[in-house]
Amino acid sequence: MKFSFIIPVYKKAPETFRNCLKSLFNMSHKDMEVICVFDGPDPVLEPIADEFPITKKVVIEHGGACKARNEGAKFATGDFLSFWDADCFAEPEMSAMWEMTLKDNLDCDFCYSGYAWADPNMKGFESEPFDPFTLEHYNYIASMFPLAKDKFPGWDESLTGMQDWDYWRRVVRAGSKGAFIPGFGFVTEVPGADSISGSKSESEHFDKTKARIEAVRKKLGDPERDVVVHGLTYKRDTGFAAKVLNADFIWNPFWLVKPYKLSLMMGFHPQSLDISRKMLDRTGKDTKRAIYWMGMDAEAFYTAPYWQVKTVLKDFDDKINFHFCNEKRTYDILTDMGIFPEIVPFPYDAEKEGIKFPDKFKVLVLTDDVYEKVIHGVIKAMPEVEFTRVVPDTYYNMMDYTVSLQYTKNPRLDNNSRNFLIKGRYLISNVDVPHSGYLPIGDDPVKFKNDIINRIRELKTENRPNMEARNFYLAEASPENFRAKILSILDREAVA
Repeated sequence: MKFSFIIPVYKKAPETFRNCLKSLFNMSHKDMEVICVFDGPDPVLEPIADEFPITKKVVIEHGGACKARNEGAKFATGDFLSFWDADCFAEPEMSAMWEMTLKDNLDCDFCYSGYAWADPNMKGFESEPFDPFTLEHYNYIASMFPLAKDKFPGWDESLTGMQDWDYWRRVVRAGSKGAFIPGFGFVTEVPGADSISGSKSESEHFDKTKARIEAVRKKLGDPERDVVVHGLTYKRDTGFAAKVLNADFIWNPFWLVKPYKLSLMMGFHPQSLDISRKMLDRTGKDTKRAIYWMGMDAEAFYTAPYWQVKTVLKDFDDKINFHFCNEKRTYDILTDMGIFPEIVPFPYDAEKEGIKFPDKFKVLVLTDDVYEKVIHGVIKAMPEVEFTRVVPDTYYNMMDYTVSLQYTKNPRLDNNSRNFLIKGRYLISNVDVPHSGYLPIGDDPVKFKNDIINRIRELKTENRPNMEARNFYLAEASPENFRAKILSILDREAVA
């Protein structure tokens, strides 16, 4: 598999350009070519390309990066084209990882990952799994990643910015799929004020960004929507809510460049308050603003020092008109803090996954230090059953489990637990809501342990889907109900 790296070169520091080329030729995968397209003659940088004998060199009349990329593509002989930047530095195994990923995903025409900044104090851009809906609303794929040569649509030389967003949107609209590689594939310099991404002031940056985003949206025929859904911490839920509401979907104030009639923020996490504040401040003055509280966020505020919570909530009080949450415990917590939300169950796509049971009976365990001792006793008493303990920041495929054993100090039926029930599975928990397998500890820990053991054995013997819970929560969490409740804000008076 041969990769063609096409590099537009214009006014780069000589050592930066030299290190860029070194990084490409130092990669372990050698089936490649490098095509340097000089955007106008450059007596300083052209000799640097000559230091690498197998580099192809093309000089054009100055016309910008997109013109240079299109010209370089004419000389490419590789199976895949990568439009590399002259201030980017490849990791040693980058293209080898590309090749392995593309061979493992034959239905994909390109692959991509995140990237790191050359400034070690800056957090890298991690990108995210491939989703065409998300790409229509904001870009998460850099121009440097490889695309099958026969799928190359050309670069739009008329755009002054956001060319990579336009490029990948056209690629995906033409039917191509991408394979996401977690982690960072290369390192890039931080854009300076004179770069295509840079600006000399925040207001100038916003004006340039707004014009460029609007140009791409107009070119590609994006509809004008009245609702925007945004959230930094809960991207997956935010994206699905936007689909249900037929709304624009963003996660960063960078992409918020027009006023909306309704702004819905998914989650209100203490660690993302600065971004949340910027997002709300950028909405139009007549925008109705709402928060959909996640249970974890409500718990975090509820257990924080009172004066901190009071200060934060007062700061946001005049920015939020409506509050929503998913279930009763979150409702109770918020009400106790002086916030009065409406309970609107989060929507679920019933057609997304089926309810086929796994071949092997397994139990997923979520507990904390309050219940650890008794739950450990259950696990020790049942060597014939396979238990998996939940570890933070780890993905678990719920379709692999029949039962989830959930005992925590602050019991609530969160989205994951409810979706588990919708998939026809079973809960055994201390959550006192319908079909949650409610089994409180009571005054006798030994009886409590034996009751859990007996219930698990019953479920293993029965081995049938929990259709009662599935039907109950599907009805409660229908996308139609969510859409109607949230969009009703548009016809209601805003509450300051």
